[in-house]
Amino acid sequence: MGIFVGIDIGMKFHHCFFIDQDGKKIMDFRFNNNDEGFKLLFENLLKYKKTDIDTISLEATGHYWYALYEKLLKEYSQIKVFNPILTSATKNINIRGIKSDPSEAKRIANLPRLSDVLASRIPEGMLAELRDLSRFRRKITKQLNSVILYLQSILDVIFPEWREISKNGINTTLLTILKETPFPEQILKLGKEKLLCIIRKASKNRLGKEFAEKVYHLASITVGCTTKRSAYWLKIIDSIKQIEMFKSQISELDNELSDMFKSEQSLLQSIPGIGKVNSAAILSEIGDLKSLNNNNGQAIVALAGLDPKVKESGKYQGKRKISKRGSRYLRAAIYESVFVAVFTHSNKQNQFRMIYLKHKGRGKKHREALLAACNKMCHVIYSVLKYQNNYNEP
Repeated sequence: MGIFVGIDIGMKFHHCFFIDQDGKKIMDFRFNNNDEGFKLLFENLLKYKKTDIDTISLEATGHYWYALYEKLLKEYSQIKVFNPILTSATKNINIRGIKSDPSEAKRIANLPRLSDVLASRIPEGMLAELRDLSRFRRKITKQLNSVILYLQSILDVIFPEWREISKNGINTTLLTILKETPFPEQILKLGKEKLLCIIRKASKNRLGKEFAEKVYHLASITVGCTTKRSAYWLKIIDSIKQIEMFKSQISELDNELSDMFKSEQSLLQSIPGIGKVNSAAILSEIGDLKSLNNNNGQAIVALAGLDPKVKESGKYQGKRKISKRGSRYLRAAIYESVFVAVFTHSNKQNQFRMIYLKHKGRGKKHREALLAACNKMCHVIYSVLKYQNNYNEP
């Protein structure tokens, strides 16, 4: 007896639908996203032998499915989680356009019965922890960059000349100066000698008298606004506190990430352009190679959403773009790594740079050439992880 169970996920409650192997309804019910609701679900599941239940299917709606998935996984192995993009693609099967919680749950239950739609790959154990920490680091980095941009916008108003002091953006020395003297007039009031002491300490003696005199001079001739000092002071101090907090969190995360799967991360870091941060991100998003659909690098290309999205009909041929139907975290990590390999890596003859230059020489656009190098890196990553050998230039 093959029973298929579909669960439509919601924030406060979920809807469950049982069907048999012929697609006939057995039962459906709504249960709350709490202990009482979970007990109701398991009471209905336990009416059948575990061997009679073919598949329990969930839709990965936001983060609301995590708790239920964990509880089900302790009792059942036949659980599949489907990407909402895939489940949405089957809606048009019903030409009437009916949409309700029961109909959604029934459609999810039917997915593994009627089609070969691939379920999402859910990492477990340490690999799941590595992925969560890696994604959290990217989130914190994004927040840090947002605060830095906000602080820069404030400085552009009160001290536009700051960009001549720090041409590469907000750095430790500039933050230290701002903590002590947020406004140009305070720099002048502080004096050159005290300013020099602050700068030397903040820069660990890399910057000296010449730099201090430059800061003092720019502060004396600034054209920045001189109003709303209390508001700007609070904004500057709060922004600095946030920047320091985010940097501290990132440092803690980096230490934690570097201690996980050291050998695998070391293998990935042998590839030009892949550093400590992106090696953890790539490894966590790929997971176990055995779970990939294809036994080659093309599986990683697809997983990253770097495969081409083809639009053709008759004589019409649309522009080819990448599908972006994959992990955006993996795509970002590979893209960033290729960018480093092409433009800043010490080995200017690495194959990713050569691929980029070859495509540029053929008249390809910058992004197209980079994507070609990204495709190659996916295949290299697969090979390095599969054979457990360090990367060697061909």
